[in-house]
Amino acid sequence: MRSMDYFKENLKKQWDDINVRFNALDKKNELKRNYIFVPDLDDIIIYNYEDADSHWSVPSDYASQIDFNKYQCLVAYDFVVQEGEGGGGCGDDGKGMANILVVNANKSNIGKFYDHFQSSANTVAAITHELGHFRGIWDLYVINLNGSNNAVNGQGFQAPDGVMNNNTALVDYTVANLAL
Repeated sequence: MRSMDYFKENLKKQWDDINVRFNALDKKNELKRNYIFVPDLDDIIIYNYEDADSHWSVPSDYASQIDFNKYQCLVAYDFVVQEGEGGGGCGDDGKGMANILVVNANKSNIGKFYDHFQSSANTVAAITHELGHFRGIWDLYVINLNGSNNAVNGQGFQAPDGVMNNNTALVDYTVANLAL
């Protein structure tokens, strides 16, 4: 069993990395500002997936523990791989608060702890992408087109890499490159 200090320490580092990645992916300075997402590491809700209606229902299932006037976004990390899990995403809880779900649908580790803090995890890139949705940006990867599927002129199209398309490939950032 991991201690709360383990989660706080790793969440702090991970969110520092998320902030750097989110802003560094704006290579054309189109965001007009630096975004700094600040997790409340003193207000962490530990939930058992068996006690929640679904991963997406965490905000409503635990509404008595959430100050909806204080927070704009809830990020739910799923650290235990369950049968039938799909991907995560960003949604709305129906009360005006964004709900980002972070899962790992690795079928080979059902019932085991998945460490979203390990360097090989895709968690920083995934949350960065979902925060793009939180800030109102649409997916860009859905407009990628293979030339063989283009009946108009036979040419392919690849949306530009960034927060919403292929941000896992863009790992050439460091804290030194961006002052937060």
